Amino acid sequence: SAYREPEKVQLSYVVYPASNYLATAEEKLSTDTNLNERIDMLYAQRGADFYTDANNQVMTPEAAKAQIREEALHELALVEARRDAIDFALGLEKAMEANPPQAANPNPAANLEKVAAEKGVPVQTTRPFSQFEGPGFNVPAQFSRLAFALSPEEPVVLEPIVGEDAVYVVSFKQPIPSRVQPLDEIRARVTTDYTRSESYRLARAAGTNLVSKLETAMGSGTGFEAAAPEAGVEVIDLA
Repeated sequence: SAYREPEKVQLSYVVYPASNYLATAEEKLSTDTNLNERIDMLYAQRGADFYTDANNQVMTPEAAKAQIREEALHELALVEARRDAIDFALGLEKAMEANPPQAANPNPAANLEKVAAEKGVPVQTTRPFSQFEGPGFNVPAQFSRLAFALSPEEPVVLEPIVGEDAVYVVSFKQPIPSRVQPLDEIRARVTTDYTRSESYRLARAAGTNLVSKLETAMGSGTGFEAAAPEAGVEVIDLA
């Protein structure tokens, strides 16, 4: 059971990276006449110590405020990305109305792939992932739970999912059932686990034997620090 793979799921998705919208975001940000005032206010609220560099040194006010501006630019780029993702999701909703999902559908992501082809957006597929791990990109922690609520009958999430660096529209692709991995696939892992287990067993046996020797020696009046070297071990003073 230690080598049983949990149930997994695979999704198809389209992605709108924030980096594709930085120019638009910069254009909008440059027209914000209150931007500097809001940056100053946020810097004052958080305090100078909030902003540190790669060496954990407090940034200068100028560097910190430049970072705040970059954060604002990134957030605005995500807003722009989400706008296009919503447009995609609306098209996906119409496609699903025209071609309702069915339990027997061999490709539950067909509607998403169709809309993506119409809009010229590349479709990507996640690696199979379990409910206890993520799909491999930066999305909210509840994403895996949401993914496992999808099915061939309800394959899509029409609300775009906003990650740290991009916005996603996803569709159920296929389930990956739980299975016990054949030994030939995991022989190296099992060998490593067995070696580690045997090492612990031998170390524990050696420790038990050492305690017996020390108790015997100390029972005859030999101090711990003298008895230990006689038993073949080094005494280490802990801080």
